[in-house]
Amino acid sequence: MSRDRWLISGLILFHLAAVTLAALPPLEALQRFDVSRRAEGDGRFIPEAFDSVAAFARRAQASVFTFSKPVSRITQPYIQAGLNQRWDMFSNPATDDHYVRIDYHVVAAAGAVVYYELVFPAEDETRVRIGHRFQDKAIVGAFEKFFLAIQKGTFDDPSVVPGSDKLIPIARHFSRRFVLDQLPADGRLVRTEIWYGSAPILPRTQSLDPTTFAARLKALRRYRGLPVSRVVERRHSVGEEERDADIRWKLALVADQP
Repeated sequence: MSRDRWLISGLILFHLAAVTLAALPPLEALQRFDVSRRAEGDGRFIPEAFDSVAAFARRAQASVFTFSKPVSRITQPYIQAGLNQRWDMFSNPATDDHYVRIDYHVVAAAGAVVYYELVFPAEDETRVRIGHRFQDKAIVGAFEKFFLAIQKGTFDDPSVVPGSDKLIPIARHFSRRFVLDQLPADGRLVRTEIWYGSAPILPRTQSLDPTTFAARLKALRRYRGLPVSRVVERRHSVGEEERDADIRWKLALVADQP
């Protein structure tokens, strides 16, 4: 094989090695879920088999990262030059049910009221969903960037709360749609709030209390149909929390209208 072919082959191998190593999630991300689970005497073969595989994977992952670390130091500048992507979509599974709601603060002749809208998930989670709503993907992507910016302490606009600039496009989209479709004739939108909700997903050996689950569904149904409103009691600040059934809501963004 000619020298040029050897060179091209070497560059291809280097590229493949760099992309493969960049696709590996950080070791600390895997260790977040490195929790030993003991079956409560069920004695079933399949869970025990998967536990054995998981135990082997935990032992092997440290060796893989130790071996790849020197090589990744060499390939990292190449990746950071323009190939840096996140491929760890299956390494960070959700451990909670997540919801996103938007509160629209409106001033009208009758007084100030708040309208609610549940925007994530786009479809009722208790029903079989055949189609896919790309709205969900857009919201998930925005919140991934939001939490990543908070974790790293980096964000585009230093005049706003860290990470909140990642959510501004969501607030603009839904507030514009609300103004066009739902705003009362004598009303004016003065404030948009994005609330991020989470509810626990219980382990395999446990089940959610039916009363608690029914209360959660009842709460979510309140937010699904516009217009649902209440009188404004007070203004909330970013980071404030409130509970509704077993859902813990946290205010992620406040966007005041000019």
